[in-house]
Amino acid sequence: MKRAVLIYPGSVEEAEQLIAAHRAPGVRVAAIVSQEDFPKLPGCDFLRTRPKPFQARADAAAVLAAFPSVVVVTELGTGRRITRAMLRASEEEKKRQPSGGRGARVERWRTPGRCEVLSLLGRFLSSWIEYRGARVGRFLGEHGIRHDYAAWEGPREMGAMVEETGARVVLNEVWQMTPQAVADLAARFPGVRWVNLNHGSPCNLPMKDHRRHLHAEFVQLSLERPNVFYGTVMAAERWPGIERLVSLPNLVMLPEGLKSRRREIGERVCVSMVGRMTLEKNWPGHMAAACVLAREVPLTVAVCTRESPDEMRGYLRLIEMAGADWFHIPWGDWEGYLTQISNAAHLCFQASLMESFNSVAAEHMLLGIPVVGSQAIEYLPRGWQANPQDPVDLCRVALDHLDLYETRAKTAGEIARRLSRNNAAAFLAGIEGLLN
Repeated sequence: MKRAVLIYPGSVEEAEQLIAAHRAPGVRVAAIVSQEDFPKLPGCDFLRTRPKPFQARADAAAVLAAFPSVVVVTELGTGRRITRAMLRASEEEKKRQPSGGRGARVERWRTPGRCEVLSLLGRFLSSWIEYRGARVGRFLGEHGIRHDYAAWEGPREMGAMVEETGARVVLNEVWQMTPQAVADLAARFPGVRWVNLNHGSPCNLPMKDHRRHLHAEFVQLSLERPNVFYGTVMAAERWPGIERLVSLPNLVMLPEGLKSRRREIGERVCVSMVGRMTLEKNWPGHMAAACVLAREVPLTVAVCTRESPDEMRGYLRLIEMAGADWFHIPWGDWEGYLTQISNAAHLCFQASLMESFNSVAAEHMLLGIPVVGSQAIEYLPRGWQANPQDPVDLCRVALDHLDLYETRAKTAGEIARRLSRNNAAAFLAGIEGLLN
């Protein structure tokens, strides 16, 4: 299989480093830049100059058009994989949606205003950026701290953004900025606290080579630079030996107006499966468990992932062969997805192999939906943690939930509300510590 790596270098030096790191047999390297005078780069197979904001899907489509043998494009930094099938499915979905309506997949840029804390996010759909950024802003605003968010363009633009916003803390979410960019900006703005926020767990690091290297470099920066911090969404003790470590747990909340409601088990049980189709999310285990559960109860499976139904066809055929129904919820619209989940789902399958937190399970529980999980999700009761490699055990927990449904639904809400309060307090303490 031939693939391509999509990079957005902010300088020639950064481009050369990225090309050297990812050049390999069967791999095309494609660079998208905004500078008109950007020179040709040795080892770069595709160089396009176009104004910002960059749009990953459009750029990936251009790369796929240029190289018919390439079947998948990976956007470096986010790890996002874009295939021809995904692009076709996205175009079909756009045709079905009203222009500008909820769930419309429109990538756009936003300019942040004056703030004390600035979240730097990746080049994702605008709904994802708003989900990550707006909920933090909403929470901090309630505590008198001005917050805003934007997407990463490059070191020069980041410097201008810091000057314009007056930010005192910058959250480098999911490591959008490179270590070199952080080092340069930290030297230029010594009064700003730069937090390189890792959304993963220690077990996630071996999954991707570039993340191991980034982890080591960001740890080194926290040792060398007094205004650079290593951030984690986990408890600080999970990352021993790191200087200037700050814990900023995930905020747990629902879209405004969406609340838990009482659900009755009718003729069919609906189980949700939500998340990226990556190894740690255990999709094969969830699908196998659904097939076992379908022998016990009439079953419908709600699937929400960025892959299209065509790309999931092998999994979905198993569901159909087991006698269950399924429907697909488009990826990318947080409010829309949770509204559909609230209206349809009775249970949630989230038996991950590894996790730093798992927001999907927490959000389901806020809606009063019990979760079939694993020990990777530490806030779940022990009886809700199945063996993720045993579909029969996953089915056992699901049937226990159904037998005690009203009690389990009430317990789910209580746990999630307590988790929401605790995470919010820890997040606020972390931000206040950085500001003070």
